[in-house]
Amino acid sequence: MAIVDEYDVQRVLHAVLRLHFDDVEVEETTPRRAGGSYRIDFVLRQEKVAVEAKMTRPSLGAKEVRRQLVEDMFVYRRQANVAALVAVVYDPGRRIDNPAGFEQDVNTDDLELPVRVVIAQG
Repeated sequence: MAIVDEYDVQRVLHAVLRLHFDDVEVEETTPRRAGGSYRIDFVLRQEKVAVEAKMTRPSLGAKEVRRQLVEDMFVYRRQANVAALVAVVYDPGRRIDNPAGFEQDVNTDDLELPVRVVIAQG
């Protein structure tokens, strides 16, 4: 299977999550705030972990991925059923120059919302 867009990344990630977790909630919508709501790609109910899938492309490089992740962290820390965030970023075009540095910059052990980012380059 060729991975051509973020929806493909979500399908693969969903299959992997189902191998390891019994209760994987798909695309949960957050309550509306400031005129909008967000979609969490997956929520592991028992673990209280939100899982986000992202895929870089010409219009979504490192700077924009970082902005989206910061926005996700802000929104998800207010969710009662989310205690941590894991983000998997598929970067087939290697648009993120320093994946280890990117992960270190975004990962946090914040007590309100610990965050782990994994960059998978193609």
